[in-house]
Amino acid sequence: MIWIFVGSIMMGAVHDFGALILSMRNQGKSVSEITAKYINPRTKLFFFVVVFLDLLIITAIFGLVIAVIFNMFPASVLPVWLEVPIAMVLGVIIYKRGGNALTWSLIALAAMYVTRGHRRVHADQDARHRRHAADRNMDRAAADLRIHRVHPAGYRAAPAA
Repeated sequence: MIWIFVGSIMMGAVHDFGALILSMRNQGKSVSEITAKYINPRTKLFFFVVVFLDLLIITAIFGLVIAVIFNMFPASVLPVWLEVPIAMVLGVIIYKRGGNALTWSLIALAAMYVTRGHRRVHADQDARHRRHAADRNMDRAAADLRIHRVHPAGYRAAPAA
């Protein structure tokens, strides 16, 4: 299994490096423009659509992964959303005002941990609430089985005489 993981990384690196070199040798043009030059001008639109759809699929998958992670760990939403403003303030302080990079980076790191710690209490309460809700749903399902006399194998038992 390791060779699949390492092989995928290596082949991805070779592919990306090849595309980069191809683009550099053609004045930074895109793959669709290069195919129009070397194959046929009509292929430019085709490759543009293919690349666009590939990027659309990749963006959708990344969005899905982030949504699943946020659903699994709701306490992570606030820290993730606050990373960008913290980084922007850090950049202004260091590059525009000439602040010490190490000191302000440590302050930004502490600010990120504070945003995570604040949400931790709510996350524990949310997890407790979800466990209780799951227990209630299980109790309702068990009661439903008793009321309708449904056999665990899926068929209805005959009414008791």
